[in-house]
Amino acid sequence: MTDNIERLPSHTPPGEKRGNTTWVSCRSCRHWFHTTASLIEMGSVDLHCPSCHDEFKPKDAARIVLA
Repeated sequence: MTDNIERLPSHTPPGEKRGNTTWVSCRSCRHWFHTTASLIEMGSVDLHCPSCHDEFKPKDAARIVLA
């Protein structure tokens, strides 16, 4: 795992199962979007920002929040 990943405490947002809330901040435009924890953990996939369409590896994201 990389330094840009933050794991939230054990509580989860209302209506969400643990592990269902993963946010990524785009390295280019800083737009936040959802993905899955399994894609982040793979590390080798490219994430695609729905706002600016930049593609980047999880290690290059501005920030990642896993819940």
